[in-house]
Amino acid sequence: IGGFLGLLFFIYGILGVNLFAQVKQGEYLTYHANFETFPNAILLLFRMVTGENWNGVMHDTMVTAPDCGNDTRWNDCGDPETAPLYYVSFLLMAGFVLTNLFVAIILDNFGTTMQLEKSELRLNDLHRFIEIWADFDPTAELTIRTLLLPTFLERLGPPLGISRRTSRVEILKRTRNYCIPEHGGVIHFIE
Repeated sequence: IGGFLGLLFFIYGILGVNLFAQVKQGEYLTYHANFETFPNAILLLFRMVTGENWNGVMHDTMVTAPDCGNDTRWNDCGDPETAPLYYVSFLLMAGFVLTNLFVAIILDNFGTTMQLEKSELRLNDLHRFIEIWADFDPTAELTIRTLLLPTFLERLGPPLGISRRTSRVEILKRTRNYCIPEHGGVIHFIE
């Protein structure tokens, strides 16, 4: 979805530069918000997709004589027929893509929540993990010594840790299977 939104901005940025680069600046089409260069066009489109004065920019790109046409180097008039089509189509498509993006985020979070509900792991288990980690890391550096990991897992208990009835050899085998990276004799909280 993000790639499609980027492509949409790219296409409409190029169209905007081709259609409105030479249009006379007005109240909303200014030195900073214009289609004179591709980067400026992308920034202006980003601003417009938020709903910020897109209609004012559209009206500035629809300027006709006698308010324009005084520049002898090129025609600085806008296009009153193409401008509404350009802006409305861009806003409709960008709004559709952004709506799909928000729906995808909501569905992804819903899926994650459903997986957590089906899991043996509960929120209380995560809170217990944090509390026990704090006992092993009193200075809150988010690291503990690697040698303390088996003791930490024993104290934590299932489902995140190891049962106290497990032999020392079994504990060492299981901790090796966790594939937790070691950083100079310490392991990190997030890993």
